[in-house]
Amino acid sequence: MSQVMKNLVYLAQVVKDVELRADKMSLRWIVKILRRKCHEEIVHSPLSFTVRKMCFNWLAALAVKLSADELQSIALSALAPLVREMGTTEEKYADIRQAASEAANYYKKRLGSEVYLKLVATLQQRQDVRKAARKKERAQELIKNPQTAAKRKITKQLKRKEQKKKKMEIIKMKTKQNKKTRLPGQYSP
Repeated sequence: MSQVMKNLVYLAQVVKDVELRADKMSLRWIVKILRRKCHEEIVHSPLSFTVRKMCFNWLAALAVKLSADELQSIALSALAPLVREMGTTEEKYADIRQAASEAANYYKKRLGSEVYLKLVATLQQRQDVRKAARKKERAQELIKNPQTAAKRKITKQLKRKEQKKKKMEIIKMKTKQNKKTRLPGQYSP
């Protein structure tokens, strides 16, 4: 994996001087492709962090290798996946959140905290707008198309039931194991 990272960093250094045209590869294009790969990983396997970590490491390497002006041109699209991951609060995502914040710190140092904070605020505002639009769309779907909304609600309830069953099975297995490990005649509260 490290050789792939080195190759991508070298490719970014070579491509940074290419003009932005539809028929040629550019640095923005590479960032866009890697952002898409991060998004695919989030959608298809959210508990796997390999692709995202590698992308974050690559973005950090870009921040180190490129000048501030070159970095400024791709900063908005490069910071988007980092800001998304830094916004998560669940404990199971702590590892990827730390990797994202480390990469973002390189951008903050290179661009300056004022420019960096403006970019982060812009990206967070975009995320909030998209989230509100999705919420509004779901609320409108309840009125416009109640059948699909009901199906979605039933599916959600079934998933919740399944999770509850799995949790109860795990608890039962643990209590069975505890009972087996006790010595005969031993009291357990």
